[in-house]
Amino acid sequence: MSSDSNHHILSGLTNNLQDADVQETQEWIESFDALIQAQGTARAQYVMRAL
Repeated sequence: MSSDSNHHILSGLTNNLQDADVQETQEWIESFDALIQAQGTARAQYVMRAL
């Protein structure tokens, strides 16, 4: 989800927000990317909807 092709989606959601903890955010993004790689997009979608 953090790929360049999806950057416009993410930036549209976060343009008006300041990141209070850039390092933690990056860790979450990396974890989510790892989830997609390990378990696929269906699982990632489930997790996002649960959040």
